[in-house]
Amino acid sequence: MPDMSVLRHYLLDALMSRRDIQAMHTLAPLSRSFTPWTPMALRPSGMVVLLNEIVIHDRWQVVELGGGVSTLFFARLMRERGRGHLITIEHDELWARQLSKFIDQEGLAERVTIVHAPLAPCSSGFGGASSWYRADVVEQALIGVQIQLLLVDGPHAHDRATRHARYPAVPVLFRRMSNSGFAIALDDIGRHGERQILRRWEQEFALHFERRYLSGSLALARTDKGYTV
Repeated sequence: MPDMSVLRHYLLDALMSRRDIQAMHTLAPLSRSFTPWTPMALRPSGMVVLLNEIVIHDRWQVVELGGGVSTLFFARLMRERGRGHLITIEHDELWARQLSKFIDQEGLAERVTIVHAPLAPCSSGFGGASSWYRADVVEQALIGVQIQLLLVDGPHAHDRATRHARYPAVPVLFRRMSNSGFAIALDDIGRHGERQILRRWEQEFALHFERRYLSGSLALARTDKGYTV
């Protein structure tokens, strides 16, 4: 008899892959140049969810924790709309420099600020130690900013030792969120650590996250009313 858990895994993967293929067609107008899409990058279907959020809810001040393919697509959309600015917080200095080169090559520098913020020890929020972006660097980068969309896709949290590394994002940045309404997205919710983080954020900040396992394995919470696409 086949292992049902294995079958469910393959079925879920097939459904997600189908969504990603559909998403790539949607993203085509913003893909005029080659985009380096690595296995660790945000999935195409998740990218579409976030770009929908920007357009439908007019999120023009965006902050992302962990830069990558999302940095390019956010910036391209903002250039096309003639509105918006992205602040990308990245802990890896070499990758931050590479992202800056991509941004410069596409003439997107006026839409993006890339901030190198090294990791520093902090509380995981779950009774243990962890690492998160240096708070003083993040604070300096966000002076005067009211975040309308926050994407939490970093730091890396791929093993047991780092599985709660993304928890500090909301406790640290919640006071920076826009008073007129905002959205928060968390990537990689197929992992146990991220699901635990979601539950804590919901309890502590009265948020409700929609779990989109088939759309990029992404969770999205919104404080203002409006369409969900």
